[in-house]
Amino acid sequence: MTKKLRATLLWSVVSLLMVLHFFLLLSVGVITTEIRVALDLSALELSFLASSYLYIYLILQTPAGILLDEFGPRKLLTIGSLVCGLGCWMFSSSSHLYIAIIARILTGGGLAFVFVSSIQLAGRWFAKRYFGMMIGFSEASGMLGAIIGNMLLAIFMHKIGWRESYAWAAFFSLLLAILAWVCIRDYPDHYVITAKSRLTVKKVIASIKILSHEPQVWLQSAYIALMYETITVFCGLWANPFLRHAFALNLEQATMSCSLVLAGIGISSPIAGILCDTDRKKAKCLKTCAVAMFVLMCIILYTPSLPAWLINMLMFMLGVSGSSLILCFTIVSDVAPEGAKGTSVGLTNTLSLSSAVILQPIIGWILSSLSRKASVDGLELYTANNLRVALSMLPIMIFIAYIVSLYIEKQFKK
Repeated sequence: MTKKLRATLLWSVVSLLMVLHFFLLLSVGVITTEIRVALDLSALELSFLASSYLYIYLILQTPAGILLDEFGPRKLLTIGSLVCGLGCWMFSSSSHLYIAIIARILTGGGLAFVFVSSIQLAGRWFAKRYFGMMIGFSEASGMLGAIIGNMLLAIFMHKIGWRESYAWAAFFSLLLAILAWVCIRDYPDHYVITAKSRLTVKKVIASIKILSHEPQVWLQSAYIALMYETITVFCGLWANPFLRHAFALNLEQATMSCSLVLAGIGISSPIAGILCDTDRKKAKCLKTCAVAMFVLMCIILYTPSLPAWLINMLMFMLGVSGSSLILCFTIVSDVAPEGAKGTSVGLTNTLSLSSAVILQPIIGWILSSLSRKASVDGLELYTANNLRVALSMLPIMIFIAYIVSLYIEKQFKK
């Protein structure tokens, strides 16, 4: 098998795993009402359920980078896919909150290696000039796949139910485990591998210590943490109910609007990777995207009435403004020394996702505080204004991201 064909096959499998990752990360936002009824959840409990995927994903990001640097992506992606399949099956049959949380933890843990693997494999199997573009394509495949998956989930939920849909996701995960083992290779033939010592605690601490002294790791992590809430918090859980309450959209319309955010990121990420090929261009893009996202989020949250077509356009542009996120990972990978690139991406992911883990339950707690009990089934009810109050934290965080982008630009000028 030629190197080009092997690279295409392994990249296709990694892209499918990215599809599964984003689908499972965001799918709870599609079935918000149904899962609240099935498990009798409050807004706070629903927030913990949705963010439990990120708890383990967050914890494993730095170890994922270290383990990938040591053992390679083939074994870890195969084992991770099997664990994810088990989690999907448990979620499909869960009848209590704690079982559903354990299931979400398994799915998040199983797929914790995917994004870091995509960056590592792109650096090994493709020319350096294509690195940013390939990471953009990986992100794009995940986003566009999540669009299709969530739209199908919205349709299948009424036909076969959300439990059966997750059972099919378990089957898909097991299939990907087989493909990962067959198609993925850690290195191309004749790849020059630098000598490395065995994995030790001392080596782990040394890698993290080196990276922790690099300002760009902290700045890029902060920028991603503040901007990525649009995906993990807004689209991941609250955008769907907000659009249905604020603008009277039905489930399919709200799901489509949320999917357009992913489409915007998916389409624009490879373009950003191609066009922003210097540090100064990257810094300018980070700053511009933060301003655009702030304006768009304010329009969506605080405008009392919008037509459906305009909502869709604003949500798509919100996604386009998120394309700058992929540039942060290319910057971090560039500054990391050889042998610690996977660790650098994992550490950045850990730092950047920490805000989502904290913010999601806070928003749920605010909604629970503002809501009143329904007289029929006892579930909490919250209005569009309740959601606006709780989600007002998002524009504030995006504005802080703009300030961080000014520091990033200053660092590059030095």
